[in-house]
Amino acid sequence: MKSEIKKKIKNQPPAQAKVQGMSVTDPKKENKFILITLVAYVIVGLIGVFHHEMWRDELQTWLVAAASNTLGDFLHNMRTECNPLMWYSINFILSRFTDSPLIAQIFHLLISTGSVFLILKYAPFSRLQKVLLSFSYYLLFEYSLIARGYALTVFFTFLFCTLYQAKSKNRYLILSFVLFLLPNTTGLHGIILTISLMGMMLTDYFFSEDTSIRKKYTPTQLFIALAIALAGIYIALKCISPADTSERADAWFIGIDMHRMTFVSRTFWMSYLPIPDFSSIHFWNYNFFFQANTSNFTFTVLFLIALSIFSYNILLYSKKTSIAVLYLTATCGILLACYTNGVILSLMATRHYGFMFIAFIAAAWLAPQVKKTRFVIAGLNSLRNKLKVEKNFTYLLTALLAINALGGVIAYAKDYSLPFSNIKKTSDYIIDHHLTHLPETGYIDYSVSPTSAYTKQFIYFPDRDTTGRFTTWGISRFSFDPKVVLARITRFISQQKDSVLFITTADYLGIGNEKVINNIHFTSIASFYDCVIPDENYYLYIAEKIDINELMQDSSSFKNLGKVNSIVSAAYDLYKNNKINEAEKILLTVEEKTHGMAVPHLHNYLGMVYTKENKPTEAVKEFQTELSMGLQKEEAFFYMGMLYYQNKNYDSAITAWDSTLKIDSKNGDALNNLGVCYLNYKKDYGKAKIYFEKAVEIEPDYTDAYYCLLACAQNTNDEETLIKYTRILLDKGISLNDIKAKGITIPDELLQKINAR
Repeated sequence: MKSEIKKKIKNQPPAQAKVQGMSVTDPKKENKFILITLVAYVIVGLIGVFHHEMWRDELQTWLVAAASNTLGDFLHNMRTECNPLMWYSINFILSRFTDSPLIAQIFHLLISTGSVFLILKYAPFSRLQKVLLSFSYYLLFEYSLIARGYALTVFFTFLFCTLYQAKSKNRYLILSFVLFLLPNTTGLHGIILTISLMGMMLTDYFFSEDTSIRKKYTPTQLFIALAIALAGIYIALKCISPADTSERADAWFIGIDMHRMTFVSRTFWMSYLPIPDFSSIHFWNYNFFFQANTSNFTFTVLFLIALSIFSYNILLYSKKTSIAVLYLTATCGILLACYTNGVILSLMATRHYGFMFIAFIAAAWLAPQVKKTRFVIAGLNSLRNKLKVEKNFTYLLTALLAINALGGVIAYAKDYSLPFSNIKKTSDYIIDHHLTHLPETGYIDYSVSPTSAYTKQFIYFPDRDTTGRFTTWGISRFSFDPKVVLARITRFISQQKDSVLFITTADYLGIGNEKVINNIHFTSIASFYDCVIPDENYYLYIAEKIDINELMQDSSSFKNLGKVNSIVSAAYDLYKNNKINEAEKILLTVEEKTHGMAVPHLHNYLGMVYTKENKPTEAVKEFQTELSMGLQKEEAFFYMGMLYYQNKNYDSAITAWDSTLKIDSKNGDALNNLGVCYLNYKKDYGKAKIYFEKAVEIEPDYTDAYYCLLACAQNTNDEETLIKYTRILLDKGISLNDIKAKGITIPDELLQKINAR
């Protein structure tokens, strides 16, 4: 089978159809053009691969394969992945040769190079169009440098387009082999494209004006091919269907939701205009034209552009119904998948909706290879001729490819110059500092598990209460409750004989640095941030058990600042758990036995204890002592502000929080608190808005600050601000009822404007 496929591709000449005004070219010059372009693509690709740090989804695939000792282990590990087998199987084979995931990146580049070769050799496009397509956003970056199974989907789609012109007696058998593999590349999107190509093939056979196809091939041959393709779809569906115990089991939505529809409509035009947001480090999956402050008018224009492209293609292919079936089914199928599948909708990832553009290319590729259909829609012929649709299509195609190429250059340059992920950097630190001998725990599991691809270490995941090297997607014992997670972490650490390496992507649990929680002392040792993936910043801690009673009874402990810090931190842990009296006793003992030693946080914590005990005079004295000693001044001003606010001394609270910001202008809590003072007590809504906007700029997920911004807008009848921040909250998954529960009034008329984008 493979030899025959190879033979057919080799023997058939490049397509010469004049789709875009192509003319027959010199074979030698054509081969030279292909070779030069292909070599350039490989060189650029290799440079990109060696500058692309793999992110968690890339490494999850590798780990599922590499951590499997046998084929049985591999199939067992695949049970919760909800993904087709092909790319995972390739990783499984590659991992038998080396334990470095780099080999997967290089092999992935070979797949995308294969797609580019098919374009250069067989696509019925002009040379300029072939080059632009080869170096487009999708072929250069999204489905090339990022090593996922999507490159296989593109390759088999283009291979089908190439082989469809073959007229051998085994034509449909060869095509069925491709269609069997296609759905097993990326699941849902591979299945949609497979169904679309099957529909095209079926329509072309029965409704084409070219009767020779029905004379040469029997319906039995066609239906056998379709049966084989359906078998591939069935296997893919079995692989991607989540088990009832998976957290992905309830990811589908069936119903009418206008907000959901308008949200999905963005993917329609973004698939044709994939220009990354080059103004931000987080450019990936963020479109330059899609910003929080983008006007309704702009959204409408962009949607109409995409709709015009779609309508133009339907008109173009109205004489070739088989191609119209392909384009219409693929585009609507992908939009429907974005609408109905909660996971795809929440991600809103370019890799998903980008297949609408791949379908657009496939339709343009296949159109010259099929004949007109026997029936046409009345009135479309004259409109098509009047608009010169066929003649002008080359300009549309070239323009879209040029936009894509611009997006590809931007994405490639950003990925080259910026760390895409901090996983590799974090892992290198662990290895270089000889920390691999320590037991490891990490939170959140899907973010920290990829470090195992480089360290080869097993990690305890408290959110799932399991130990492993990769994430298993199940709901058993699963919890995001901070109290549950923290209890599991401290239990795990307390059971170890040695210190433990704790890895996290944010301070979800209030650990900070030099903190003692449940008699576990956490010491920060390194942090890695500022990368393209927003939530792949990493913080490393050494965690070790301490016995607070033993430390308190040992007089030498109070001469060692490190041990004193541990005792003070343990007192703060008691304070957080509302054990105020116990915390106060420990802090007063430390103050007594350290004889005036400068102990960070000591007086601030005493001030916080006195605040709880409603002793404002004593509390202020302690905060001022911390300030006079030049220790944790930012913390002292902040909690002094909290004390004043609690006692309704709002002017003093404002002064204290202003002082906090002079030390750290990015203290989101101080900004938000100042905003609350100006909103509720000063009634200065303009100034309050400024503080809240600064808070959400620093902390984009600061939900309370967004609610306050809506309150400001409501008090000033600022409809534009209401629309802007309501949209942001809705996009973050906050329901309309949650927003209304905060006292925000959103009448139906305003809701229509919010959804009108």
